[in-house]
Amino acid sequence: MTSSSPLSTAVVVRARYNLAALFSRVGQHDQANALSFETVRLEHESLLKTTLNETSQDNPPPIHRLDQQQPRLVIYCHEYGQSWWGQWGPHSIDEGVGGSEEAVIYLSRELVALGYAVHVYGNPPHATTDSYGVQWHPHSHFDPTLVSDVFIAWRYHISTALATHAKLVYVWLHDMIDTGAFTPAYVATIDGIFCLSHAHAAGFAPHAALKVIATGNGVVSSPAMADQGINTPTHFVYGSSPSRGLETVLDSWGDIRRRLPTATLHVYYGFTRAFVQFAQPSDLWRQRMELLLRQDGITYAAAGFYLYPTTYPETSCVSIMKAMAHGAIPITSKRGALAEVVGPFDLGPVEGLREGPMSTYGNCLGKHDVQVRRSGSVATGVGGRSGCRRRHEHDALSIRHESTRQACVFVGQSGESVAPRLYSRIVRVAKHKHRRR
Repeated sequence: MTSSSPLSTAVVVRARYNLAALFSRVGQHDQANALSFETVRLEHESLLKTTLNETSQDNPPPIHRLDQQQPRLVIYCHEYGQSWWGQWGPHSIDEGVGGSEEAVIYLSRELVALGYAVHVYGNPPHATTDSYGVQWHPHSHFDPTLVSDVFIAWRYHISTALATHAKLVYVWLHDMIDTGAFTPAYVATIDGIFCLSHAHAAGFAPHAALKVIATGNGVVSSPAMADQGINTPTHFVYGSSPSRGLETVLDSWGDIRRRLPTATLHVYYGFTRAFVQFAQPSDLWRQRMELLLRQDGITYAAAGFYLYPTTYPETSCVSIMKAMAHGAIPITSKRGALAEVVGPFDLGPVEGLREGPMSTYGNCLGKHDVQVRRSGSVATGVGGRSGCRRRHEHDALSIRHESTRQACVFVGQSGESVAPRLYSRIVRVAKHKHRRR
C-alpha cells in the first residue's frame, strides 16, 4: 500500500481534523482554521481524484459548465463524517429527513425561481437535476476552479476553503458552534454568516456580528394548514431528537395520565443509526427510554399540543414550526431560540431555562401577551390554533431577515426541573379546552 492510497489519505485527513479540533479546544482558533482548510483541500483533492479514476469514458463525470445567462449559486453540503442521514437529496422529502436538510431542498427551489442556476453539492445517491431545475451533485464532484457568483457553506465554516473562485462567500449555520472559530482573520474572508434566529446570532463577537444575518426559518404551506378544526385537547406529539427533551416528557407522562386518563402521546423520531452513533448518551439511557416508551397511551411512531421541554439550546426548530402551522399549540422550555420561534402561543413555563449558552434569550412579553397566556382565551381555542398556523405558514421557504421585538432575559432558576411545571400546565390547559368544547 502506497502513501498516496485512498485509505492512507483518509487516515491522515482524520488525524489532521482531530488535531485541528484540539487547537480549537485550547483557543488557538486561527491555527485550527489554517489546518482545517489545508485538510479540506487535501481531502477534496483525494475524493475528486478517486471520482475521476472510477469513471470511464463510457460514463464520464458530469462537466459543470458555467451558466452563461444565470448567476451560479453553489450550496456545498459535505459533512466530514458527521452526517445523520447518509444519502439525501430531493427524494428525501417523501422519505423523511432533518429540518436542516429540508431547508436546502426547499430553499434551492426558490432560488431557482429567483433566477439562479443552483448547484447543490451534497450526498445524493447520484447526480441529478430535480423537477424544479436544481442540479444535485455528490460533493466529491465539486470543481473549485470554476467561478461561482455565490458560494454557501452549509453547516461547516471550513467548507469555505474550497470557495477559491467565488465572488461572494457565505456560511449557513444550523447548529450550536464554537463562535471562536470566526476570528477576525477568518471573517475577513467571507461576506456573511446566516443564522436561523436572533438567539442563534447572539453569541458572536462584535467583529463577526457585523456580518451575521438572522434569516429565520420557514415551512412550505400545505392544504392541511387550511383546516380550521378544533384541536384534540388530550392528544400530544413529540417530534424532535430523543435526546432533546423526550426524557422529560416521558418522565412526566405517568402524572399526565393520572390526571388525564385518555391522554395519548405520539412520538415521531426514532433511534436512528446516526442518532445511536453520534447523539445517544449511553446504551443504559436508551434502555431506560425504551422502557418509558412502553407506558400506556404512547404511540411510538391532528394533535392538540406539541411537547418540547428541551434542555438543548435550539437555534430554531422546524418541527415546531410545522406543528404550529398545522394548528398544534406548543409547550416548550423556551430554551435557546424557542421563545423567539413560538412567540406568545407557548403554554410552557413563562420563564426560560438559564443554564448554558442561548438559555435566556427570548421575545419580550407585552401586557397583552401575558393576559393571553393567563386567560387561555386565545392560546387554547380556535384562535390559538389559527394563530399558531399563521405564525409559520409561508408560501415557500425563503432566506429572510425577520424582525422581532426587543430581546429580554427570562428569570428562570438555573437547573430547575421542567417536568413538574410541564405536566401541571398541560393538565390545566387540556381540562380548560375540554370544558370549552
